[in-house]
Amino acid sequence: MYHAENPFSLSPFEGDEPSAAEIRGYYEPEEPEGPLPLQDEEGYDRSWPVADGMTFDVISAKYQQFVDAWVYHPLRRASYRTLENSVLKQGRIQITHAVCLGLGSFTGAYANEQFNVLFQERVLWQLIAFESWIDKLRMRFDIEHIYFQDPAFSTLDRKFLRSQGYKILHSPESENYIDRHTFLFTPCAEQMVEESCLSTAFPALYMTNDLTCHSNYHTPPRRIGIDPRPRREDRLPAKEHPARRELFQSFLERSAIVPVLPTDIDEEVPVRELFWLQHIWLYYKPDNHADRSDFKWKLEDEQCYTYGEAV
Repeated sequence: MYHAENPFSLSPFEGDEPSAAEIRGYYEPEEPEGPLPLQDEEGYDRSWPVADGMTFDVISAKYQQFVDAWVYHPLRRASYRTLENSVLKQGRIQITHAVCLGLGSFTGAYANEQFNVLFQERVLWQLIAFESWIDKLRMRFDIEHIYFQDPAFSTLDRKFLRSQGYKILHSPESENYIDRHTFLFTPCAEQMVEESCLSTAFPALYMTNDLTCHSNYHTPPRRIGIDPRPRREDRLPAKEHPARRELFQSFLERSAIVPVLPTDIDEEVPVRELFWLQHIWLYYKPDNHADRSDFKWKLEDEQCYTYGEAV
């Protein structure tokens, strides 16, 4: 599963490039036969199926294993230093609760067993990192409630998260919990999710993707070994979303922008399930206007296309 010559490769395939059929079978969940209910027995949107052999005891043991590993992990220390040198230095910020959107399923079943493990472990690392950042922030802030929302959660995901004392929200219930006192985490989120969040309120602390490249789109290069089919969201440029661009620009202009992992970090990312940490940024409103970050879009307007041009 891991490529010795390229441990940071996002492709799970080795050798020749796979066919489109192989890729679809790898990334898309297995669909059960017959009509599917719109909601499960708990009233949530249709749940992700639980992987074979995955039980509450199994995920609890795996979770504890990952927690123990993260406690002494150099990337945990690096992310803590980032929090200490940024948001924890601010006197005006107040954080009272935390919200995580789009975490993903850490017990869900996919059509490919190999991808089950890869994706589940990445999501589990995201959960544990999020929890540890809350612990760090609690050194100064009184963060009482923690909320999760993701229609991809399986029934076992929700059961496990509730056992940790967290509240699971129905979509789009999170809109009622995002305000200027929120620590918001949207790992690997699509742009429409980020737009929905910022349309609700500008959170006290937002940890997500690099927003300066999400707001401009061009025809993406073919992603060798992953999925050659361009995702629609990747092809929609700012030309067709001026309001979205204005919203993001307003948020970025008032923010200090800091990568979770310092650019001069000595440690390398040792496992592929943690590659996402290299693409997570902190956004917060600093006490002093001079501490706001100067930003520019990763692409200029003339490099953008309409949807019709990009297809």
